[in-house]
Amino acid sequence: MFAERKISRKAVYNMKRKLFYTILLCTMICTFTACGQKKTSEKKDLPIERIAGSYYVDIYDPVALTSSADYAFVGNVVKNNGCEYEDGERPYTNYDIRVIKNLKGELRTDIDIPITKRGGISVDGSCYEVYEDDFLPKEGDVCIFTAYGTEEGELAVIGANSTLLLEVPEDFISSIESDEKYIEEVLEKDEEYRTYVDASKNLLPAREVEAIPTEHYKCDYEK
Repeated sequence: MFAERKISRKAVYNMKRKLFYTILLCTMICTFTACGQKKTSEKKDLPIERIAGSYYVDIYDPVALTSSADYAFVGNVVKNNGCEYEDGERPYTNYDIRVIKNLKGELRTDIDIPITKRGGISVDGSCYEVYEDDFLPKEGDVCIFTAYGTEEGELAVIGANSTLLLEVPEDFISSIESDEKYIEEVLEKDEEYRTYVDASKNLLPAREVEAIPTEHYKCDYEK
């Protein structure tokens, strides 16, 4: 989906061979298993270094972006589990996410689900490495995520516009499990959310868009 020589572990390369050839301009899609070093603390005042990407899918088109993904959902960031590094240099940030609303696919909403997101604190600790038009969420954020299942049953969130922050009231998170009607009312007021709901209802078949993979992997955390 984006241009990079190598992103993570071997499993995601196997997982998305088609995605790698059509969406990404890289030579390998990396997985998220043997990443080596790990940083568990957040550094709040670091500068951001942007990672450029070239895209075949129009990442600014919610329909195309959602169509290319295996899953799209609204989720609450429960925990930041720190960064890991591919080849000792490329950061990935591990999160626990509680799915609030499925937009594409059916992930469980009763447990926290681990995801791995490209980007994080650089290996030398001098900056955050983040894709252009993307951001690293913090604990407590509520976001729209577009994600890919891996051959190992994991969830990978990669690239620009893969994470979109939603503005919600202070009592939103505490109401997630107790007041479904209120949660839906809050989400429906958000234009970004409504846009992605519409996108999920108008998905493009793979045959119509070359960059949309025809092979998909099921996440272990489906209902």
